[in-house]
Amino acid sequence: MNDWRTSSRSNGQGQCVEIRRTPGCVRIRDTKDRAGATLLVGRRAFDALVTALRADRLDRVVRL
Repeated sequence: MNDWRTSSRSNGQGQCVEIRRTPGCVRIRDTKDRAGATLLVGRRAFDALVTALRADRLDRVVRL
């Protein structure tokens, strides 16, 4: 069973991330390297990030 989710707004070009909600945290990974490392974020912090993104409250985009 695949518990990983990609945004419905993803364009399928491989430039997106997937998330997986687990008890207490959300795991985030790059779709180009699914076997690679995952970022763990607390659920409340992740929900706050999503809320800020939806409300367009972030000042700038940081590209690494």
